[in-house]
Amino acid sequence: MEKGVGKKVQIAFSSLGTEVSIQMVLAGKEKLEQSGRYFQNIENIYAKAMVIFSRFDPKSELSALNANLGQTMPCSPWMIEAAKNSIEYNRKTNGLFDPRIIAALENAGYKQDFKSTDFSKVTAPVADPQALKKNTLLEDDLVFGDQSIMLKNRMDFAGIVKGFVTDEVAKYLRSEGVEDFLVDSGGDIFVSGDDDHGDLWNIGVEGIAEEKIILHLSDASVATSGISRRKWEVGGKRMHHIINPLAPEKFAFDLKSVTAVSASVQDADVWAKVLFLMGLKERKEFAEKNKLKCIFLGYSGAAWVSSAIKENILK
Repeated sequence: MEKGVGKKVQIAFSSLGTEVSIQMVLAGKEKLEQSGRYFQNIENIYAKAMVIFSRFDPKSELSALNANLGQTMPCSPWMIEAAKNSIEYNRKTNGLFDPRIIAALENAGYKQDFKSTDFSKVTAPVADPQALKKNTLLEDDLVFGDQSIMLKNRMDFAGIVKGFVTDEVAKYLRSEGVEDFLVDSGGDIFVSGDDDHGDLWNIGVEGIAEEKIILHLSDASVATSGISRRKWEVGGKRMHHIINPLAPEKFAFDLKSVTAVSASVQDADVWAKVLFLMGLKERKEFAEKNKLKCIFLGYSGAAWVSSAIKENILK
């Protein structure tokens, strides 16, 4: 497609507990006429994910698994893939990613959908270190069969679901021959090709106090993990949704957010969360050693930028 000749079409809706925005740059009458079908199929992908992964819906596939511990349950391909991905991320992050944090989240008062929870009325105790069982490997609590899973411990795969679904939407659009698009699932973003000006996509990093940082990207993923919105107090103790599986009773407040860039949204999402949980010195050394593309934003608005991501910052 020639640069600058496409027309931008877009849609926004709510799903997965966040706001979703889709932009496509389409060239030619035929593609533009198909945009409504593309958008409807994309909304169906998000709706499908809710039915599978929501821990707040008692009829979801995840709820059925959590309600039947020790029993082999038939599962959808998406659930099996997400569960297997979780084991791989658990290994890569030395346990800092772990879907068994569900008990710690509930113990901290996050038992219902965040938007519908009045945390001023939460009477849950301060997060209990025993709320997360750490005496078994994650793969020991996840037993896979032929299109089935048996859980031995309750789980919540929300830590990768937004990234997983965003990647699925990107796969769908490419299967339809759409080359230029942006998928934004509440800050979990995939960009492909060019924008409607025929240039790389510009993604702003929120909260920077001084000169705004703009990421200049194509065929890449961005995810931001932070505590600006999902934080609360119980019994005078500050808490948030980014639980440290290795120390669930402790809540880090030394950073406002971490933004990560990677090939897939799942990867970016996981690394943003894991880097947030590391200590200040450790996360910087880890990012540089592993050549991770990331930005750490402090409460003052000052940002630390890794060496690897500098090539993606708009000058």
